[in-house]
Order: sequence, then C-alpha cells, then structure tokens
Amino acid sequence: MSAALFAAAITVVLGWMLIPVATAYVQAERNFIGIQEYEALLRAANRISAERGPANTMMSIAAGTDAAAARLTAFRAASDTALGALDAQLSGLLGVSSESTAIAASKAQLLRGRQLVDRVVATPAAARARQDVADAINAMIDAVDELEPLITGKARALAEQEPALAGLTLIAHAVSDLREFAGRLASYVVPAVALREKLKPEEIDAFHNAVGRLTQIDHILHAHGNFAPDGLLGELAQTAQTVYFDGGLALVKTVVAEGRYSGDYSISVEALTDKYVPSLRPLEALRTHYINLMIESVATQRRAAFIKLAIVSTAVVALVTLLAALLHSLRLTVVKPLLTARDAVVAMADERKRTATNITTEIAEIRSLFDSLDVLSVRLDERRALMATLKKQAESDPLTGLPNRSAFEVLARTTMSQARDGRFCIFYIDLDDFKIVNDTHGHHLGDALLKAVASRLWACAGDHAAIARIGGDEFAACCEGLDAEARQTLARSLVDALSTPFHLGNMNLSVSISVGIAALTPRTAGYDELCRQADMALYQAKSAGRNTYREFAG
Repeated sequence: MSAALFAAAITVVLGWMLIPVATAYVQAERNFIGIQEYEALLRAANRISAERGPANTMMSIAAGTDAAAARLTAFRAASDTALGALDAQLSGLLGVSSESTAIAASKAQLLRGRQLVDRVVATPAAARARQDVADAINAMIDAVDELEPLITGKARALAEQEPALAGLTLIAHAVSDLREFAGRLASYVVPAVALREKLKPEEIDAFHNAVGRLTQIDHILHAHGNFAPDGLLGELAQTAQTVYFDGGLALVKTVVAEGRYSGDYSISVEALTDKYVPSLRPLEALRTHYINLMIESVATQRRAAFIKLAIVSTAVVALVTLLAALLHSLRLTVVKPLLTARDAVVAMADERKRTATNITTEIAEIRSLFDSLDVLSVRLDERRALMATLKKQAESDPLTGLPNRSAFEVLARTTMSQARDGRFCIFYIDLDDFKIVNDTHGHHLGDALLKAVASRLWACAGDHAAIARIGGDEFAACCEGLDAEARQTLARSLVDALSTPFHLGNMNLSVSISVGIAALTPRTAGYDELCRQADMALYQAKSAGRNTYREFAG
C-alpha cells in the first residue's frame, strides 16, 4: 500500500512537472504550424500579384513576343504552384472542400482574369479596347482580394491562439500589403498608357487612394521598433524608400500627371514596366526578410520549448530513482515553483493581471525561470500597447485625429445595418476652393486649417453624427434616426458653422463647405450606392454656387 501511495505521489509530481512544459511545447508547435500556413497565404497572394506585371506587358505589346509570353507563362506556373501548395496545406485544417473555400474563389477569379488577359492579347493591338484591358487587370486584382478574408482570419486565429504572435502577423501583413499596393499603382494607369488615352477620373482616384494606403503602411512600419535605422530591416526600408518611393513611385506619378490632361505619354507600358518592376524589388526583399524573421522567431521558440521539454523529461526520469524522503523537499523546491510558473504563464496567455509571486529558492534555474516570466510579462504588455497604437494609427487620420476612410466605412456599414425604421443617411462634405489656401499660404497653414475645420465640424455635429476625414479636403458623416427636416437642419448647421473665419497665426481665414446628403430608402441597393448618391448631391451643391447643401432626390 505504501509503495502504491509512493508511486502515486511520484506520478502526481511527474505530472505537475511535465504538464506545463509539455503544454508550452505543444503550443510552440501549433504556433509554428500556424505561422507556416500564414506565410503560405501571403506567398500565394504575392505570387498572384506578381503575375500582373508580365500580364500588363503582354496586353500592351503586339502578340507573338516570345520572351514576354514565356515570362508570363513562368509567372502563371509560379502562381499555380503557390495556390496548389496552399490548398493542400489548408484544406484539411479548414474542414471543408477546397472548392468551397476562399482559395477556390481566388482560383476561379484568377482563371477569369487570365482568360480576359488572353483575350486582349489575342486582339490586334490597334483594335484593343481600354475597358477590356481594365477588366482584365481588375480581375487579376480581385483574385488577390479573394484571399484577403482568409489572410485576415488566419492572423486573427493566430493572435487568439498566442497573443505574442499578433504583432508579428500584423507587420507581416503590412509589409505584404506594401508590395501589393505598390504593384497595383502601375496597373491603374496601364490601360490608358497602353492605348495612349487620357486617364479617367476614377483611375486617378484609385491611384491616389493606393498612394495614400502605401504612405499609411510606410508610417506604420517606420513606427515599429524592428525597423529602426541601425538594423537590417531599417536598411532594407531605407533602400525601399530610395529605390521605390523616390524612384518607381515618382515615375508613375509623372505618368499620372501626363495622363491627367492628355494621352501624350513620354513612356510606353513596356518601358514603364521595365523601369517600375525593378523598383519593387526592395519592397519584395523587405517582405521576404521580415517574413523569414517571423518564421525563424517562432521556430526558435519551438526549439527552445523542445529543449526545455527534453531537459525536464530527463530530470523526471532521474527523480524517479530518488528516495521517498526526498519527495517532500522536491515538492517544495521544484514542483511548487513550477506550478506557480504555470499559473503565471496561463494568466499571461489569458491576458489577466499576473499575481505577484515571492519565490525563495536556492535553485538558480527556478530563479531564472521567474526572471524570464517577469521579462515575458513586460514584453506582452509592450506588445499589447503596440497593438493598440497600430490599431489607432490604422483607423485614424494622422492630421485631424478623426476616423479615416476605412474606419468610417466600417462604422457606416454597421450603423446602416442596424438603423431603426431604415432612418440612416450619409453626408459628403467638401471644402470650397481649399486649393487656393494651399497655393496662397502654403501647406503648413492648409494643414492647420484642416485641423480647425475638423474640430468645428465635430463640435457642430455633436451626438447627431459621426464625422470622418476621407480625403485631402473631404469629410463625411453618417447619421441614424434623422428625418428629412432634421437632416437638412444638421446640414445647414454645418454650413453655418464654417461661416465664422478661422484665426490661424496672425491671419483670419474664411472657408466654406458644400454638403451632399443621401438618405437610405427601400430602393437603395446598399452602402456603395448610398455613397454615390451622396457624391452626386455634393456635386449638385457645388454646381449651385457652393457654400450650401443638397439632398439626393432619387
């Protein structure tokens, strides 16, 4: 009986020692597998994105160019390989057939894009239609966008599984988006340049929106500690700044400036591609290096967890041979601290406040373990603070502090779906002749005026509407529960609020606004249509002499 009790006691002690370490190893293994799957998603999206370059070239030159055709074939094969590997890696994990996943949707969209590209290529160069080229490019972009929900979902799952991975996946997504949106910039101008036609307003808008997204991502990355100038990532980021932002991006900006007023371009699509694609390589190098660092970081944690498990397992085997008299001492000096450490790890994993521990032991390893837990606790707090900062930067306009376009769309869509009795409306607000302020007084004073306008609009709207800055001198608001009279009263208040001059520095500046209103009706197809209606109403207000408002009449 005593032997059985002793064996049971030893078994319990062994369990107390092994469970925390084994749990840590299993978690590290899951993290490593999850990061590999996340990297495969990013790699597949990047390969599809890279395919657009040779596709754009093929659509801008005469058919039968063997070198360009061979290059496109090679890029298509690389995309197919990446998607095939991704499908095989994730289909079992997702628990559904690959045909019903986002991967299948991306494949279908990619096939459609290739068919459109091939149709344009097969058409004689002189007979190619600009819309056909644009449709092919947009279909290729849509193939990447089909994977975005899966990428976002995987990042969220990894963050929930291991909070320490949240920052890694967020930055990895950001550096991948940096390469993706840089690639999209040239695609927006290819149809016009290929056919030597003037750029359309929507193409110019898409270009500037992509530039804004690139700038936002670049700011986020430079705010991250790993991108400090004295590190390799910082050097790669600086190279990207010099080669891409000061080189490739400047080139496309020149093309956009030329195409704004005519189709007389100083460069062909083939030449543009030959110059622009090399400028993307530093962005690709930055993406590749950071993702490799992310994988290596998690792999290092897995190796450390395995080594720790092996060490503890060896110690357990040795402990079995100890005398019963050592059991009590063993429990006090090893098992109890390890249990305390386990509780601390679980508390940190659950993002609960870690209870202060007062461990007194002569075993250096145990003291080192708790020192490491202290360091880990501080690092997790820093990581959570970083996540909060990055989230705020991603959702806020850095100049005015108002929500940006992305945050406004999320808020508006949510409010619209929950609006009582369908009472929901969107205001588009545009400063009248703001360019004159910038041209006359400089951008510094223009920025100060934008901040002052934002503050006054926010104060005027109060609890009636949520105000956001969605562009350079463009603002928007969404409101719930207002009838027609209340909407127009609010619009009139916003216009009147700007009638008082702004005292900035030693100057008094006067500025007015035009407001377009669109209210939700049973006939409204959705959020995008409501935004178009608000934009049309804004145009009517501008046409009516500005400094007024108009509501879309249907």
